[in-house]
Amino acid sequence: LVKVKGSCSVNVPYGNIHRTLALIVAKGHCPNVLRLNWFESLGILSGVHRLTSTPPQISEVLRKYRSVFTEELGMYVGKPVSLDLDPNVTPICMKARKVPFALREKIDAELDKLVEQGVLEPVDHPVWSTPIVTPVKPDGTVRICGDYKCTINKALRKHAYPIPAVNQLLASLSGGKVFAKLDLAQAYQQLTVDNATAGA
Repeated sequence: LVKVKGSCSVNVPYGNIHRTLALIVAKGHCPNVLRLNWFESLGILSGVHRLTSTPPQISEVLRKYRSVFTEELGMYVGKPVSLDLDPNVTPICMKARKVPFALREKIDAELDKLVEQGVLEPVDHPVWSTPIVTPVKPDGTVRICGDYKCTINKALRKHAYPIPAVNQLLASLSGGKVFAKLDLAQAYQQLTVDNATAGA
């Protein structure tokens, strides 16, 4: 328990920023602690959830960049994705899971849509066969997700890539002026795969 003796306002310089901030004085000997509002006021940390944006003339933006906002599925134009599968792992073929009757029509419609878009293609004798899970989206449609932890994930060779921590990513945003959020519709389905990966 820390006993507080009082508080005062102090002038705090940090780089080219000068702020008047509240300082709380505690009784006894204890480590100095910076409050979160000091970090925010001095621009040391910026909470990306508190950003404000100025809405542009939406109709003009949509007209000028109509190819970006089209309802059609885009396609990645780089090198096809190739999954590095361990050849010593025997391919796994699992039966389709039962789905709720109330969702069956929506699931069939979504699968037909993916076939029409060229994302999926029917096969008679698959080497791999993965069951799907079908969460319902806020708009009432379903999302088709392969449950690959049951099949392909067991054969994937792991890559030792260091994933950065959230605090490291947030620290790298410090000092930023403009941020953008891009949401690609069906992002993973825009990636093309090579023939070997398509069979998985």
